[in-house]
Amino acid sequence: MSDTSSRSPSPWTPLSAEGALAMEELHKEFGEYVQKRSVLAKDGFGQEVEYIASVALKEFWDFDRVNSILTTLEVKERPEQIIANFTHIFSILVYISRPTDIGLFTPRLLDDQHLPLTSRPTDWPTTPRNDDLYETFRKHQWRFCPLEFRNGYMHKRYLEPQMILPVKYKEQLSPVSAGGDESVVFKVEVDKDCNETLPSSTVVFKVYSTEEAKDLFKAEADAYTSILAEHADYITMCYGSFEQNGKYTIILEYAPRGTLLDFWLNTHPPHDTAELTRYWRASFQLLQGLELIHEVSRLNKPSRWVWSMTHHDIKPANILVFPSTPDTSDPYDVKFKLTDFGTTRITKKLAGADHSLSLANNGNRMYTAPECCRTTTVQEHWSNRVEPTVDVWALGAVLSDGLIWSIWGESGRDKYRNERQREIAQIPALKGSGYDACFHNGIHRLEAVDATHQLVLDHSRKIDSLSEVVSELILEHMLQGIKGRLSPSQTFNKFEAKFDRWKRFQESTNTSAIIDRSDHRPTNVSLSTSSANNTHPKRQEGIQREPKPSSKPVARLKDAFNSCSSFSQQTGSFCQHHRSTSVATHSNPEFNKETSDNKGDFRLSREEIGRGRPPEQNTISNGNRMEQLVSFKDVYMHLTTKRHRSMSFSRMLSSRRGISTNVMNLVGISEALSKIDAFGSRDQYILIDNYESMKDHKLEVEIAARVISYYVKEVHSTKKKNAIQLYFASEMGNPSKHGTSSSVETAIRHHEFIPGYCAMNLSLRNILEKIAASPKPSSVYVFTDAVWEPGPCEVGRVIAEAVSAMVEKRLKAQDIMIQFIRFGDGIHQRERLRKLDDDLVTTYDLDQAYDIVDTKSYNSNVPDILVGSISSHHDGKSSDASR
Repeated sequence: MSDTSSRSPSPWTPLSAEGALAMEELHKEFGEYVQKRSVLAKDGFGQEVEYIASVALKEFWDFDRVNSILTTLEVKERPEQIIANFTHIFSILVYISRPTDIGLFTPRLLDDQHLPLTSRPTDWPTTPRNDDLYETFRKHQWRFCPLEFRNGYMHKRYLEPQMILPVKYKEQLSPVSAGGDESVVFKVEVDKDCNETLPSSTVVFKVYSTEEAKDLFKAEADAYTSILAEHADYITMCYGSFEQNGKYTIILEYAPRGTLLDFWLNTHPPHDTAELTRYWRASFQLLQGLELIHEVSRLNKPSRWVWSMTHHDIKPANILVFPSTPDTSDPYDVKFKLTDFGTTRITKKLAGADHSLSLANNGNRMYTAPECCRTTTVQEHWSNRVEPTVDVWALGAVLSDGLIWSIWGESGRDKYRNERQREIAQIPALKGSGYDACFHNGIHRLEAVDATHQLVLDHSRKIDSLSEVVSELILEHMLQGIKGRLSPSQTFNKFEAKFDRWKRFQESTNTSAIIDRSDHRPTNVSLSTSSANNTHPKRQEGIQREPKPSSKPVARLKDAFNSCSSFSQQTGSFCQHHRSTSVATHSNPEFNKETSDNKGDFRLSREEIGRGRPPEQNTISNGNRMEQLVSFKDVYMHLTTKRHRSMSFSRMLSSRRGISTNVMNLVGISEALSKIDAFGSRDQYILIDNYESMKDHKLEVEIAARVISYYVKEVHSTKKKNAIQLYFASEMGNPSKHGTSSSVETAIRHHEFIPGYCAMNLSLRNILEKIAASPKPSSVYVFTDAVWEPGPCEVGRVIAEAVSAMVEKRLKAQDIMIQFIRFGDGIHQRERLRKLDDDLVTTYDLDQAYDIVDTKSYNSNVPDILVGSISSHHDGKSSDASR
């Protein structure tokens, strides 16, 4: 075996007659094959030319054919070497009738990897014949060297203008910019024979066509390269980039459902809870994408250097929509991904240094943050230094748009934009500056944003409580000033926590699935600027209100949104179908008419609020009578839907006490609170068993604690602040005091439930000794599953000692009430609590009048739980009363 790399090519000798005939036949046969297998495409000049893929060449050149030709032409090369490394070169030589010159390539190792030849090899022999070979070879090589997607990632690769792109341009997805410095996006189909690395033959070519746009191309290509492929759930996949003949192209995955704008235009607003849930989960997942681009350095190995990026152009057109599962027909089975990093800036700084970025491009002007706003000619030449959280504002603005769309469709989104424009038109600094539909006034959030959120929430009907959660997140954590705005990860964690809590509550209440939005238009809504502002979520640091514009744009929302029709071009067919399928459809045409006693008053029955069962079915037996049962879930539903349940919109805005009227009217509540109030002001203690066995009941504990706190605070709301003392069994020395039921709920939600067993005797003794030290009428509500420390139960003895002390100090029996609220249904635990309720007096030989203990299950009647042992009537009821 000879070493072809060390030998020189033999001097050229003419072919024999037999060889010349063989050459002619080979040239004809191969020429016909090439013509048959060639495909038409465009080169860098935009000219249509033909190419043949390497797959087709390898099919033609099998071992027998190559060996036969080399033998006939007396070429001293090994067939396996030609097939392995010189298929393209040999094909070109055959095509130009110069196969015997393969010996010029093999010793110089000019194999297929060196194609295309763009310059003459330095050791190429200089003879007229070899000069001609080189020029002829270069001219015809392009047909055999199309761009092929093989051998890894292609980053800003330079392509010769003659190189053929093996793609078919199927559709232009974006228009050409009038300014000429933006990109044009094409849907293209890559020849499968030229593709080994792309997961799909359908991709997107994003083409920057001017020299001025080269910096945008480089920024975007670098940004995609910094983000690893395994994070493609949140960021559009980039398959490479190249430049050719003054055009700069980025290869991206194709989004079959277009942009978020397309989604809003072509998809009906969420029809049920499942669709609503999937939409908002997909939307908030975009925060994961922001976190990735803001903290690029975390994606790679730790370093003293920190790489940070800011997208700076978040808008619906830069969010792509993909199906979550292949071939799905469900319009909400989607995932959203960020794309378009043309205005992205990447900075390299020492770890711990200031991560603010200097941005020469201020991105889009509708969704941009206030600190990016430039309103004068001088400011246009500044390089703003901004925090990466400008992207959080922008995404919050997009989500705000999406909130309005999810309830009132595209027509509502149009009206929302108009309201922002009206308010901005009254601000001289912004008027005519291109910020005419943004979400701020150059400093803080627009009044129209808050008012529109409030308006749509107050008229979102049925079970859509998730929208209120979303609105709160957007307004309190995203559309905030710099100091009040959270990072993407912090915002996402907030969403996850709130969404999980909302989901668990939905499951616990078995909420109906259908959202009735058959008529998206509110009926005769009255919205005053002053009342609306009082109901908005509290603004955090950095959002400071200035005097309102004289036009009062918020006050015009009534007329603007009354014209939102459910039969818009985009959503009409959906709404027509919805009228025939939703629960509690109103076929009566008089339903939406204004009457003298019902102006826009969307009153909902209990089945519309929660479980789908009429109130009279929720009853318990009380001797020969059937009493309606009021559960913790019933009350909690009223408390947490106070903004748009049961009362008219105008009444709700004008009456903060409206919720009290609604909740107090539940069966048995007024009677129970009157009995408590009859004994005067009381100290209120809540003791939470926060050990491992109670973890599964944490949500129920939160609900029950909020309800009890609300009622006992309501009784003595004018007499005592911070009247509720909250204890956790694991930390008895550190109680917290609360003046509102919501703060009690929040404290429990954020408190850890730990491994181990509760020492209930010690926990209860702690509270009872505190009461004994300064005797005052007190109620103690104990939340437990009665899974306590192993061994003899000493809880009864602790209570008996407290009763003896009460007798000694001549306290009345009603001065101390201990109410155990049981969670779970363990047999031994039920018996343990029953004995404390029924047998304590006889076991410890106590005065029968001092039966201060009552036990009820979480599913029992709330009025009975509130009163407990204060009333023998309520105390005597079964502890397991339930639906």
